[in-house]
Amino acid sequence: LEAITLFVGKAKITSDTGPQIRFAAHRTLAKAFLHDHKVLFAHQFDEVDWPHVHSTLTNNIPRLFQLWAAKHVMRIAATNVYVNKQTPTQCKKCPSCTVCDETTHHITLCEESGRVDVFHDTVGALEDWLEETDTDPDLMEVIVDYVRSWDTELLENFCRQLTPRFHRLGRSQDTIGWHNFMAGMISTEISLIQQAHMTVRGSRMSIKKWTSGLIIKLLEITHG
Repeated sequence: LEAITLFVGKAKITSDTGPQIRFAAHRTLAKAFLHDHKVLFAHQFDEVDWPHVHSTLTNNIPRLFQLWAAKHVMRIAATNVYVNKQTPTQCKKCPSCTVCDETTHHITLCEESGRVDVFHDTVGALEDWLEETDTDPDLMEVIVDYVRSWDTELLENFCRQLTPRFHRLGRSQDTIGWHNFMAGMISTEISLIQQAHMTVRGSRMSIKKWTSGLIIKLLEITHG
């Protein structure tokens, strides 16, 4: 019997307590901060696979890419709408389509032909990567169809003919939202589905590496 057992949230701590306690504390602060700033509300925040998102952003991407991702999520990236707040003479219109105001959300939805081509090229790269990493076939189809929907369809609509675990994924990811998904905020249900597939297939790739790769690919699409 253990004389003392330490839990952080629902996780039992069996090794160095420092990283887990810091992560839990920062998670609590981030949840309140993002909710208060209307970036990600509390019920959305709870659906995100934060352990994998945090690990990816901290360890697997360059510093400048980290800064861009943070600014994009907080909607303070140097879009024309944001620059206009600092310099009122700056035109708000998108320099590509010249029709819509250039916001962080508009970047992935711009209908200018060049941007559309880049979007489809990077989604194609995502699809190739999903296939190369032996992604669950249904999961691969759902992810690609959802990305290509351009925020016009709920992910749950692509899961109607699939098993209940995909229905849970649909509800969870739709709570988080398409734009947040494209910023790497994936549902915890995704790694659960892929982990089950990898176990059956006897994959040698870790779920941590696979999930990190997915998050990076989504960020690359948004970055363009």
